[in-house]
Amino acid sequence: MENAVCPHCQEALITSKQRLLGTLWMDMYCSGCGGRSSLNHIGLALIYMTWVWNVAFFGFMAVAEESLVYLAVMLVGWGILQFFAFYLPLLRLRRKQPNTSAQ
Repeated sequence: MENAVCPHCQEALITSKQRLLGTLWMDMYCSGCGGRSSLNHIGLALIYMTWVWNVAFFGFMAVAEESLVYLAVMLVGWGILQFFAFYLPLLRLRRKQPNTSAQ
C-alpha cells in the first residue's frame, strides 16, 4: 500500500504501519516535518461501536446456536471494519507542549 499524505506538509510520508496503529487510537508522526496526526475521531468511534456490536452479537449467536459459522462471520466483519478504519481521513493535531510546571 502506498503512503498517506501528511496533513501538515502535504507529502506522502505517513506509512501503512502508522495508519494501522492509528486505528488503535495512536498518534502518527510525519517523518519529514514531525507533524502529529491522527485518524478522524468520530469515524473511529463509529467503527469501534460497530466492532463491539459485531463481537457481542455474533459471539452470542455462536454460543447460543453452538455454531462456528457465526465466529467466521464475526472475523469477516472485523476484517471489513478494519479495512474501512484504515482509510479514514487524517486530522492535523497540535504539537505536544512540554510540561514546564515547577513543583
